[in-house]
Amino acid sequence: MYTDGSRIDFKKFWGNSPMEMDWVNAEGRSGGMVSLWDPGFFHRTETIKHLYFLLICGTIRGVSEPLHILNIYAPRTAPAKRELWDHIKGMKAKRGGIWIMLGDFNQVRSSEERRNCNFDPTTAADFNSFIYEANLAEYIMNSFKFTRCVDGGNKLSKLDRMLVCDKFWGLWPNATLRALLRNLSDHFALVLITTPNDFGHIPFKFFNAWLAKPRLDDVVRSSVSLFTFAGPPDVYLAEKLRCIKNAVKAWNKTTKKEEDANLNV
Repeated sequence: MYTDGSRIDFKKFWGNSPMEMDWVNAEGRSGGMVSLWDPGFFHRTETIKHLYFLLICGTIRGVSEPLHILNIYAPRTAPAKRELWDHIKGMKAKRGGIWIMLGDFNQVRSSEERRNCNFDPTTAADFNSFIYEANLAEYIMNSFKFTRCVDGGNKLSKLDRMLVCDKFWGLWPNATLRALLRNLSDHFALVLITTPNDFGHIPFKFFNAWLAKPRLDDVVRSSVSLFTFAGPPDVYLAEKLRCIKNAVKAWNKTTKKEEDANLNV
């Protein structure tokens, strides 16, 4: 395991697009954090490194207030956690701006966030008090209930999370938090999506009752066989669906006229 972040090629995780980064080195097999960002979207103004966190301060495109991104790898002992929570509260109160805190907090908020693991109500109460006093909120996590899996899946905990301030929540109230499938790690990766998942109008409505009506299959097959378009794959698909929609729409209009005429006979 590398303890020096400078020896790791983080471009393998990012790809070929522009990237800036900073890190806190691990101590043996414990700790270690790295933050990566797109300099075209986020402009860093300051970095603060600590044994248990990495704070990146700056501004994001389109938002006037400063943004503070706190990458956390919390300690295990209760006294060290309380000291860390107090330190973070002080930083947040002093700096203001918009805050998002993410990472491994090494702490759960309730007994429901552990399965077959020891639950300490005292440290959970400390953590909940910190969240309340720092005026932080947490998005509901989709996909999975827990974020750490050990002992072949017998022991589960929710140790990783994302906490945001009220200003962040106000800017992105409909953001969604999703846990991804894990591979080599015993932790699940988390993704916070702030862009709306609204892809516009659905291509067309379709009723199962239409399947019992004549000529529908021929109409769809004919529109697909006659369709021609040159362009990107996503635009090609959209135009193909629009072609089918127009053909089905015309067929439905004609069919309804025929049905109405038969009813009036």
